[in-house]
Amino acid sequence: MSFAMTEPPPAVSPRVAFPAALVLCLAVAAFGSWVAAPEIGGWYAGLRKPVFTPPDRALLVAWPLLHVMTALAAGRIAVLPRGAPLRREALSLLALQLAFAAVWPFIFFGRHNPQAGLLTVVFLLAALAATSAAFRRLDRLAGLLMLPSLAAIAFACVLNGTIVAMN
Repeated sequence: MSFAMTEPPPAVSPRVAFPAALVLCLAVAAFGSWVAAPEIGGWYAGLRKPVFTPPDRALLVAWPLLHVMTALAAGRIAVLPRGAPLRREALSLLALQLAFAAVWPFIFFGRHNPQAGLLTVVFLLAALAATSAAFRRLDRLAGLLMLPSLAAIAFACVLNGTIVAMN
């Protein structure tokens, strides 16, 4: 008698998980760009900014790329079996992270409020760090895919804080 060791089926089919994660993450990126783009040449251009501020258009290109990497990581977590320890928590942290990622451009650019934007981006960084750690515990590659976003949001915290100090 032989017992074949098989892995439990994925909670979500990869054919559903990856496109759904991509649509969700790119929707957040598109919303952020939609809010920020009209303000780049107007209100944002009038702010005093540090010398390490990236070119304006770089921000509108970088965020969607980072969101694609987040989507790939999220898809890897979503296909894990439902009973995988921390899977639900990791995806809940992702939802929190994406909520802060959607709110930050609205507050900073849409409401012209760098002070509240700073508080929001710090919460985004905390949520992203927690998501990254949870993803890493479940899937090494998913955790690694989150690192560029973690670095970018840490930089955004410094940039946002410096803008607050200079204005």
